[in-house]
Amino acid sequence: MELEPRWLELLVDELERDPSLGFVTGKTLLYHERDRINETKQDLYTCGRFVPCGLLERDEGQWDRRLPAAVVSASTALYRREAVDAAGSFDEDYFLYCEDADLCLRMVLAGYRGLYVPEARGYHAWAASIGRASEASSFYIVRNSLTTLLKDMPTQLLLVSLPKILLYQWHIFSVARDDGYGAVVRRAWRSFVRSVPSTLRKRRRVMRSRAISEAEFKSLLLTDYPVPTRLAPQAMSTWLEHRVLGPVKRFAGDLLEHVPGPIRPRIRDRDRDQRKP
Repeated sequence: MELEPRWLELLVDELERDPSLGFVTGKTLLYHERDRINETKQDLYTCGRFVPCGLLERDEGQWDRRLPAAVVSASTALYRREAVDAAGSFDEDYFLYCEDADLCLRMVLAGYRGLYVPEARGYHAWAASIGRASEASSFYIVRNSLTTLLKDMPTQLLLVSLPKILLYQWHIFSVARDDGYGAVVRRAWRSFVRSVPSTLRKRRRVMRSRAISEAEFKSLLLTDYPVPTRLAPQAMSTWLEHRVLGPVKRFAGDLLEHVPGPIRPRIRDRDRDQRKP
């Protein structure tokens, strides 16, 4: 990381100005392409997808206003010590990836807020240590994102989101399988399952200290599904038309052809009369 001279001053000013802030972050640009954004804040979908806002966009001022944040990257975050203590600090079992998201969400659950401050700028050598598409990054992102959902998402929201979580995990596996590392995702799933008992113990501690409602927490996340699927309304309508209504119409037509001749005209006349306004 390389930070501009006023980075620390700007973020400290925000924390001192508003005691409800638990963490703040600035605009992070790519170290080697300083006109492109690495990230600002992060959006979290209830299916478990983390999205760095502004990733790889050319910086043209589109992220130059302050925004509330539920998750920020630890690479350029400043935390209030009191909020970190209330949340319980970083979870060392994560080792790599999502440990910052977990800490942010626990601070939010404890009643603190996050803020993105675009004037505080830094330059990040993105994934310089481990690579952007390594097996290690894939393993820890999959395992730790699931751990974060189980650990930090309130019960009702977690249960309602479960179908989307499963669908998104299948999407991740399908992409990984096509790219030749499906085994890495399966290994991440197994590791997550083995950690469930300890994660549930941590979850109980997190939820006991929760200071906001489930509705407040949900309002900070994105609840739509971020990947195109055949379950979209238009796709479902097309499927219903071709796979259900089409065969029914064909069956009805075939059935009508086998109705005795004297009866068939009366059926057709009756159908025509029913369609009249």
